[in-house]
Amino acid sequence: MKTTGYQNTDATDTYNGSNLSVDDDTGTGNGWHVTAQLGDFSDGASHSLAGAALNVNSASGSYSATPTATSVILTAGGDTATVFSAAKGEGMGNATTDLSGTTLDLPTATYAGDYTAPLTYTLTSGPTA
Repeated sequence: MKTTGYQNTDATDTYNGSNLSVDDDTGTGNGWHVTAQLGDFSDGASHSLAGAALNVNSASGSYSATPTATSVILTAGGDTATVFSAAKGEGMGNATTDLSGTTLDLPTATYAGDYTAPLTYTLTSGPTA
């Protein structure tokens, strides 16, 4: 099982597309789920963007089975949330969801600068708990 699109192998990876895809060729029917977590925004000095939030807007995509795309709000430095999943007996083959409607909400009062934050996707075999 592998993801395509938002893959993260080191801190400098980027992906400019809007799709998140899971290719489950295991043939087990165990299902799967993808979680996302937004880290803290920092300018590399002493400033952060407290209260920043990523509004992940997952739209339906092309499915060979019946996965579920979930729209969630990821708060910087907050918990993980499931953004894409397939129940047991579903999600075999390729499934893609379009994340192009995702937006970033930033605090209105902050220091000027270039801020970055890690965005981590985790693919796990099996349905969500």
